[in-house]
Amino acid sequence: MAIEEPTILLTGYAPAPKGTVMQEKQRLFGVVLEVEMRNGRIVGADVPGVTDLSKDFFRRVAIGYELSSGVDKLCEKVRARYWTSSTDSLIACLKIIGQRYEEGLKRLACGDPRSASPCDPQSTTRVRELRSALRPQLARQA
Repeated sequence: MAIEEPTILLTGYAPAPKGTVMQEKQRLFGVVLEVEMRNGRIVGADVPGVTDLSKDFFRRVAIGYELSSGVDKLCEKVRARYWTSSTDSLIACLKIIGQRYEEGLKRLACGDPRSASPCDPQSTTRVRELRSALRPQLARQA
């Protein structure tokens, strides 16, 4: 039996692309990512409301990417390979997810993962320390 890494679920929503069926029916475009806490690696991805082919393609692009490296390179990868009317909406969702991921790390660095906001804008150093500290701690829990 494989040991499962602790993961978190992140979502991002943006306006659906104009002039599409999605805009008429849903008005919002969403992305859902499951991410390993230990290293920020994306292990699951979903794009509700798009075709199965689009979902599968996005999964192949996103899974394995580490959010701990920042979201910009993933956005570049999507822009280079995902040539659809929803590309801009997808990238907007990823940027929101990147912000939520960083805010969550800052809350963890402050000792309160349930807090609604980061404790201190100067906690970036503590976030880096937390990332390093989480790796062995989460490995022991698994």
